[in-house]
Amino acid sequence: MSSNSCDFTDDVRVIKSRVNHLAQGKTLLEYLSGRFTYHDLLMWQREVNSGRLKLNGKVVPQDTVLRCGDEISYLPETVAEPNVDLNYKIVFEDDYVVVIDKPGNLPTHPAGAYMQNTLWFQLRKIYGNIFPVNRLDMETSGLLIFTKDPKLQAKFVESIGYKEYYVLVHGCFQGEVQASGFIYKDSSSVLRKKRKFSYDYPLDIEENLKVETSSTFFEAVKSNDRFTLIKAVLGTGRTHQIRATLSSLGFPVVGDKIYGLNEDFFLKRREDRLTAEDRELLILKRQALHSHRLIFRHVVTDKFMEFSTPIPKEISDLLS
Repeated sequence: MSSNSCDFTDDVRVIKSRVNHLAQGKTLLEYLSGRFTYHDLLMWQREVNSGRLKLNGKVVPQDTVLRCGDEISYLPETVAEPNVDLNYKIVFEDDYVVVIDKPGNLPTHPAGAYMQNTLWFQLRKIYGNIFPVNRLDMETSGLLIFTKDPKLQAKFVESIGYKEYYVLVHGCFQGEVQASGFIYKDSSSVLRKKRKFSYDYPLDIEENLKVETSSTFFEAVKSNDRFTLIKAVLGTGRTHQIRATLSSLGFPVVGDKIYGLNEDFFLKRREDRLTAEDRELLILKRQALHSHRLIFRHVVTDKFMEFSTPIPKEISDLLS
């Protein structure tokens, strides 16, 4: 519905959103509560009334009607951020690039309640401005690349030739599968961000919904009577590609609140309502997805760089 960005001044985050034609005519409060669901309606009312939120640089009432091109800026109240795992490792660095091994409970970049407790912010304290080349979800562990030079960011993105993941799923996945097809929004889900995969183009897709080609190679590595460890090699790089594809194929990812056994886990966690029984079904505190191996060409030295990192113990222990 809009384009979003974050600006940082003296480590203070200002969230900006540009209103497009799909949001035109909505009130400010209607837009905020529908688009940014990390606050509920009452909380957004409070934020608008606090003066921390501005429309085109001015504080306005919550019932102000939006127009296409309007800019909303929001300075969140400084609050204690949720705990994360800051035990990341610097695998490699030179004057142009940094390769990181990220733990499974650390956001890559600022979003929602996280700003200082993010990998980007921690690296910024060391290197100053730094720019992500590939990204991982908060709960995904493994290899990430950052560049120190914004002019090289797009070139490094294009230079990645191979991405290999390990993922632990429920059930007995056998052999090899080349999952080439299409990925798109799951209209049957109440979750706005959830996607699904199909081998055939979806003929019943809703108008204006984006359909992307998707290709992932899966190979069973090891299994027991409950789980299978799968190697996944990306042919394309779509949002939630591995998790959405495996879920659609009938193999939900262990610990996944969106693509796991029950998507209600995502809503419960957001509202801090996960029960002891829920946590037992989830098995892990985070999704069992790990960025294991990366190969890319260094755009300055022209050398091919290859890195790998072992599967975290909390995942491998489930197969022992």
